[in-house]
Amino acid sequence: ADGDCCVAPADCPAGYTEAVTCNEVSSCQGFRIDAACTDFSCASSLVEDDSACLDGLEADPCGPYLATHCTGELDQPTPACQESCAGDGECDDGFHCDDEACVSDLVLGSDCDEDSDCANELCHSGRCCQEACTTEGCFTGQCGEDGACTSHTSGHQHCAACEACDESGQCAAQTATAAAATALGCSAGDEGCRRCDNGSCTYFTSAQQSCSSNHSCNAQGSCEVNAPVYQDICFGGYPQNKNVSTYCPAGYSHYYHVCGASSISNYSWGPYYDDKYLTQSGHCSCCCDCNSVCVRCKKN
Repeated sequence: ADGDCCVAPADCPAGYTEAVTCNEVSSCQGFRIDAACTDFSCASSLVEDDSACLDGLEADPCGPYLATHCTGELDQPTPACQESCAGDGECDDGFHCDDEACVSDLVLGSDCDEDSDCANELCHSGRCCQEACTTEGCFTGQCGEDGACTSHTSGHQHCAACEACDESGQCAAQTATAAAATALGCSAGDEGCRRCDNGSCTYFTSAQQSCSSNHSCNAQGSCEVNAPVYQDICFGGYPQNKNVSTYCPAGYSHYYHVCGASSISNYSWGPYYDDKYLTQSGHCSCCCDCNSVCVRCKKN
């Protein structure tokens, strides 16, 4: 292309020109070659032109900070990477802003103070955690060093009534009575009759169990005073029904009966007579005159 004559650059063949190029991407710098006409002879001229460093072209990844990009303008300055940050939005993926510097996101179980510190965006109880921990059942509500929620391995905690945490951190059915059943969340009946039966909250309906002295569990699971072994029924005269057992209250049966001493001869259907149940004056122990019958009933 040397030696071509010209009056103006436009007279020169295409071989004297070269399209614009971005030869230094990291600094968004480029050039082009134009034709020149010097002393009526064609030549080439280097011209600074950054326009080939197109808008959005990444210039520098900038490590943990946001990458810099070219603008596509004809004359571009070298873009500079940030060296500090004011928020997470100024850090690249996988990093977050902490103390004005972009630092790597934390793995599960790492100490943290906010969600953005963690790679999975969840900081719970001071650690990067797999999930938000609750206190349901045996869960403690805390995250462990492995990034998983921790569990209690003993005690009732927040299990259902008559359940407690086992070694695996699961709620398991329990069997217990009285105060121990209460501690397991059972509230059926009175505590003295209360029991957990393999995870079922219920109560005893008979015998003393854990009731106080002279008390027993009734059908409603309540501790009630024991009924007396014997009940004496006094008649101011003679019962019309000679089957004395019909006069005993529910739960009792006829044990024996006695009469006042002065009425024995008049009690034609054969009363039992026992001196030890008569007073010194000869009356029935439960009656107050000599013409009385005292029926003693015994608890079944």
